[in-house]
Amino acid sequence: MKLQITFLDESVVEISLFQNNAVAKWFKHFQKINLNYEISSKDLIYRNGIINSSKPWNQIKSAIDKLKQINYTFPFSISDEFDRSQDTLNQLHRFFTYNVLWYHDLHLESDKKNPFDENFKIPEYMSFQQWLDIVDEINVAVHQLEPACHPHKNKKFILDQHPLSMIICNTTRKSHTDLDPWLQFTIEDQAHNFDEYMALESPMVILNDSILGKSVLQSFYENDDPNAQDCTGRLGSFGGFVIELDGTRKNIYRSPEFTSWAQSHNRALDSLPLEFPIGYISNFENQRSTLLQKIKIYKNTKFID
Repeated sequence: MKLQITFLDESVVEISLFQNNAVAKWFKHFQKINLNYEISSKDLIYRNGIINSSKPWNQIKSAIDKLKQINYTFPFSISDEFDRSQDTLNQLHRFFTYNVLWYHDLHLESDKKNPFDENFKIPEYMSFQQWLDIVDEINVAVHQLEPACHPHKNKKFILDQHPLSMIICNTTRKSHTDLDPWLQFTIEDQAHNFDEYMALESPMVILNDSILGKSVLQSFYENDDPNAQDCTGRLGSFGGFVIELDGTRKNIYRSPEFTSWAQSHNRALDSLPLEFPIGYISNFENQRSTLLQKIKIYKNTKFID
């Protein structure tokens, strides 16, 4: 099994896939769907910047007002202006993710209490999309505000000592098919790959963040809680993947700074769902330059048995 990234000049970069049950399941599923990809080189991490925070902050306040109109008691106070605190954004982002999860759980447990307002009942007329339209306004604004936050030590550590860049291969659309574009992994699938990632020294090809919430790395960068319900590994995939360009990510995970952060939340490195590797690129140093130089003439990605 391999992936073949082809460019318009007919040059090719091949990704060798691991021969295990989880990756075989991923390969067979998305080979049938015949995905289209777009690729780009980018930083994973938001960088600091001066932005006009008024518009996204007002969007958050507007969403809160909409919640109050349907008798939702918002659980914490919001200042008139954004305080540029990552902790504030962590709190608001968790409000979004937990409320999405809560709505999904209602079809299993119709009287399940809301995680922030136990007296709130979803209006009978309100569909999931209508609920999402409100709480996602908070989510979108949070991500718009992240570059304006005052950097804390974890963010400074990555930006100053371990800047992280990669090739992102995201799916754009699928061909006409009845197959579900989402592939759910079992607990066994996930555990196998978490352990395998740190055992392999070369740069890996890993699954992208198909996550409602945050990956462990994003939680570290934002000094969030890795024990939170929405800090997960890759529970599933829409087919997207990431090509590491060097060993920076592993160096972060092995650093005293990351270990100390994990221990402050009573977590050991081997208990955290770090990454989900699916393969590697042979002769990587030569292929790395090809990838970086030819992104703009990307043609397609093929699944080859």
